[in-house]
Amino acid sequence: MVLSTVRKALQAHPEARPEIFHSDRGIEYANHAVGGLLKELGIRQSMSGKSSCYDNGYMDSFFHTYKSEHYYPELHKSYNALKRKTVSYIDFYNAQRLHSSLGYVSSMDFESNESRCVNF
Repeated sequence: MVLSTVRKALQAHPEARPEIFHSDRGIEYANHAVGGLLKELGIRQSMSGKSSCYDNGYMDSFFHTYKSEHYYPELHKSYNALKRKTVSYIDFYNAQRLHSSLGYVSSMDFESNESRCVNF
């Protein structure tokens, strides 16, 4: 499934080829076939450290929030409807949603205020 997903993503968006493919150490990512494909494509493979649950902490937190605030509370009639709602949610999450870890400001406000970034 990983091989197919990587190929489909690159075929759909060849201009957005990443330099790094980061994942956890699951067998679906750690096998030779995935490593070989990424090497062939010139994409560096990056994995979480062994027994390190913090490498993907920010993304895990985002997906937990996304699922609880957006995905599970409602039914989605089609893939395209879900895609539109997800893009809208990401815009909201970055521009408007207040984050306790950032002093109750949005991500965009936090990043635009250099003094806060320096003290973080």
